[in-house]
Amino acid sequence: MGGDAVGTHPSGRVALLNQGYPGETVEAVVTESKPRLVRAKVISVREPIVDTEERCAVFGRCGGCRFWGPSYKDELAWKSTAVLEGIRRLDRNLVWPDPRIEAAPRANGYRLRAKFHLMGRGQTGFLEQGSHQGVPSTQCAVLMPALDEVRLILGGSAQGLPHESMLHVEWDDQRQAVAALVEVPYKALDKAKEWGAELAKQFGSGERISTLKIQTLPDAKGFAKIRERFIWGDGMVGVHVPLTAHTILVWIPVGSFRQGSRDMSQKLRQEVAKLAGAMDARALDLYAGYGNFSVALASMGWEVDAVEGDGPASDAGKLLASSLRQSGVAQVRMFAQDLNEGLPKPVLSRISEYRLAVVDPPRGGLSRAIVSALSSSSIQRLIYVSCDPAAMARDAMLLAKAGFGVHSWTLFDTFPRTAHMEAVALFTRAKPA
Repeated sequence: MGGDAVGTHPSGRVALLNQGYPGETVEAVVTESKPRLVRAKVISVREPIVDTEERCAVFGRCGGCRFWGPSYKDELAWKSTAVLEGIRRLDRNLVWPDPRIEAAPRANGYRLRAKFHLMGRGQTGFLEQGSHQGVPSTQCAVLMPALDEVRLILGGSAQGLPHESMLHVEWDDQRQAVAALVEVPYKALDKAKEWGAELAKQFGSGERISTLKIQTLPDAKGFAKIRERFIWGDGMVGVHVPLTAHTILVWIPVGSFRQGSRDMSQKLRQEVAKLAGAMDARALDLYAGYGNFSVALASMGWEVDAVEGDGPASDAGKLLASSLRQSGVAQVRMFAQDLNEGLPKPVLSRISEYRLAVVDPPRGGLSRAIVSALSSSSIQRLIYVSCDPAAMARDAMLLAKAGFGVHSWTLFDTFPRTAHMEAVALFTRAKPA
């Protein structure tokens, strides 16, 4: 339930709680009451499970982690069960095979990117679950230690910036340093520049912080009236993407989307490559980002047409396509278009030639225009990568009308200690619609 614990209220109604684990009895205060369910905040645990490790100091208040204390084996089982039950609730008539479960190699020190709130007095942290109240953190165990050290340094020195400012840190594979992006209200841009200039005297060599970029936050309506300034560096992050025989270097703008775990990102690429198989044919990569899965397909011999919305990720994808061609790996073409509007004309013109499609949509799932395009195409195999398995299940009901069925799928624990899991499913159909 999006990280909520599901229990039973004394009235018999379903209770959604901010914390708690299967088998525990808790005391909670109801914060919202509806005819069929209540929401509640846990104030004490009467029969706690036995912890297998020391809990984080801010666990239970910080909204960053959902699991801390139980064994990882239990965490993985509970999360997998929650995903399966959620899918069954959506459509009890849909037949899904049992998934394979892919565990993470480690629960701590794996995150290579994170975004923190500046909270004044030199403090940084995440928001409390279901609240706009910040929870300061002096140590975040799930982060790479180098990222955690730098965010504390930057946060501690940014006491003059407004508390609504945001700090993004991520690891630069190529430079072996931290890249940072600071977002501030428009009115605070000049103050942020002054702060950045002072930092440049200490970190401008790039040895510890490879680049620092400052930009304005979107306005109250969500529109990005962006003004930006590089204090030092080029605002780019080097990402190493391993292939079978060698590694491709991809440059993406700091703050662009990439998987938060190097280990699990590699596992996702390997799964896509395994499901795709080696073939000298055309494939579509939709919602392609900077080309993470285009690399996997190209390494297997596919000729790839990749599509991403116009913006930094698409620009990075075009650089990747050029690098792949120069290295002789395979041919990748990158197109920029909002996929809510459908496929680009060059892709539509050869829609009958594609034998495979890989889709990795945002949390809301596929746009209806893309569902329609896939349904009317001659594509017989579809690899669906989803950060929200429930959204994938909703799309599966639409794709089923065109003859697509789930052949196999795997759940990946891409973010240990959180409630999130990633899914990779292979959809097949006997013949084109």
